[in-house]
Amino acid sequence: MLQLTDAHDECIAPYRLCYLTSWDGTTSRGCWVREEANIRARFPDSDDKLVPVIDFRRTTLAEYRNAALE
Repeated sequence: MLQLTDAHDECIAPYRLCYLTSWDGTTSRGCWVREEANIRARFPDSDDKLVPVIDFRRTTLAEYRNAALE
């Protein structure tokens, strides 16, 4: 599961903090940025992940806040 946040933490703007959780429960921290119709996520221990924006679903909290990807 790829989770996007608004936090910058160790990510250099315009990148923001994201988390990648695998089937075995391990979680990696990375940085993400929107590139047109895709999200590019970078993680220190793997290749970049490029995911179409249409593949994302908002969390319940994001829906409550009416948050959307910029």
